[in-house]
Amino acid sequence: MATYTEIGTLYRGNAFLLKVEVAVLKYLEYILSEENHTKRWNWAVQAAQSGPSTLAARIAPNVAWDTVIQAHLGASTDAEVQAAVESWINRLLQF
Repeated sequence: MATYTEIGTLYRGNAFLLKVEVAVLKYLEYILSEENHTKRWNWAVQAAQSGPSTLAARIAPNVAWDTVIQAHLGASTDAEVQAAVESWINRLLQF
């Protein structure tokens, strides 16, 4: 397991924040293309309007707590970050 210092450094780093932001954008795009999921669609519209970078900055610490992300820290793949972002958003919003 990563240390608190390593986790804090990770989620404050520009490279990690950029990965989280791109993962948020990809997930927003996916949700906005769905049909018959009004709650998810409304959330995605609201998140897009408030800015994906804002959402990324808010959830980056939580994404950094993902065990897979902690195992790889800055070497986490795009797919690992994507899965952690989607998992956190789904958990947070009870999708």
